[in-house]
Amino acid sequence: MSQDNLPADESTWTDEFGRLCSKAVEGVYAAPYWCIGTKARGTVAASSADAAKALFKKLTGEEAIHGGRLPYGAMPALNVVHYPSGHRNTDGFFCSSPETCMGHTSCPGRRACSE
Repeated sequence: MSQDNLPADESTWTDEFGRLCSKAVEGVYAAPYWCIGTKARGTVAASSADAAKALFKKLTGEEAIHGGRLPYGAMPALNVVHYPSGHRNTDGFFCSSPETCMGHTSCPGRRACSE
């Protein structure tokens, strides 16, 4: 889906899965952060750890009590960022052990989790 097909008059909207969606900000990469609250947990795409915690609170109503950067996204995805190329941050959820990988910008394992 290209940026041209997204809602022009809205900065955020909800997709068919109930996830918050937004258009990418030019020149800003939304990295995956794993956030953990008292009941909720999931991947939040954001430009920084502080932005991820704030967005986690907005999406779940809970404070993020723990969290960190992930090398790849993990399920569940709490929000979706649409880039001008048509790419979405949900196109590559490869991390199957987010609690183990949290805090790393590259996979800490010797082999990929998918092997």
